[in-house]
Amino acid sequence: MKCAIIEVFDFGEYRYLDIKNKVVVDVGATYGDSTIYFLLRGAKKVIAVEPCPEEFKELLENLKLNNAVDKVAPINAALASRRSEISVECSPGKAFVDTVTLGDIAKVVNVEGAVLKMDCEGCEYDVILNDYEHVRLFDEVYFEYHAFKTKIPVEMLLKKLSKDFECKIVSDQEFYKWHGFSERFLGLVKCIKR
Repeated sequence: MKCAIIEVFDFGEYRYLDIKNKVVVDVGATYGDSTIYFLLRGAKKVIAVEPCPEEFKELLENLKLNNAVDKVAPINAALASRRSEISVECSPGKAFVDTVTLGDIAKVVNVEGAVLKMDCEGCEYDVILNDYEHVRLFDEVYFEYHAFKTKIPVEMLLKKLSKDFECKIVSDQEFYKWHGFSERFLGLVKCIKR
């Protein structure tokens, strides 16, 4: 069993999100676990962004198995603040993938009032710090921060987001026990537009 499925469905990692009848941009969709979870909780549409080729193939298969193809727009790319090609850690090994921006996504789907979820192994820093003009279009932003990878404290993100959002760290002790990190290095943040 994939660990992400346990985090999403058993631990309720996204239970704090208000997604009913909303568009959700699911960055780091992996195998589609979070995407399916959002649909089961009433999301109107999900834009599922996943850079890793093998995970993306499984995402597409899971969408078919769950009769969710018509409600999901899958994108095989990494989210970044600008378009380029980057190297990402995938299983097995690294993959070179194209990037997509929130601006690109906003051109094809209205993200105003939508929910942005990011679990992208560090891309949240690039996107929040360097593409904030598009982040601020969302009503709700929920992300897993990876300070242990970026070496940038989460306070930098919280300061930037505080311009338009009320944010708080929502990870609980079970989350830290499961991951083996402290709040300083890894955690979940929920932000609601003021």
